[in-house]
Amino acid sequence: MSIDRVRDALESLREERDRLDRAIVALEQAIGEPTRSVGRPRGRAQTGARVSRVASTASRKATRAPRGLLKKTIQEILGRAGKPLSGAELRDAVAKTGYPSANAKNLYASVFMSASNDSSIKKTKEGFALRGRGTAAGPKTKTAKKKASRRTKAGSRKKAS
Repeated sequence: MSIDRVRDALESLREERDRLDRAIVALEQAIGEPTRSVGRPRGRAQTGARVSRVASTASRKATRAPRGLLKKTIQEILGRAGKPLSGAELRDAVAKTGYPSANAKNLYASVFMSASNDSSIKKTKEGFALRGRGTAAGPKTKTAKKKASRRTKAGSRKKAS
């Protein structure tokens, strides 16, 4: 192929791309989706510099859940389950509630981290479970457990006297 033919083919493809871009924008506007800029070349510009494409944040924000929704959802699921649930079982239950997520891998990581960081949820050998209703957080370290134990023993001695 000669250089002129390659240039002609390239120009033809660019025109086709521009036509498709205009059609995409028209369709996006028809259904109310946020549009992207038209006519900007993808990939490398003719000078060789990289052209950055500005991603629309409006479409990503539409799929984000409100702050604290995952924590609340996990607590409700564990409350209904009545038994410890593994991370995968918890992820599947959260997904069944319709919680918005990009994919299952990200949802698993989000669920696991949220459950691990929630003081009202404990990790057991069987999985995640809610802590007792009376003690929402409970002591976390051995020292804190000893101090809490001493306080309850001392309190019970005073009541007995």
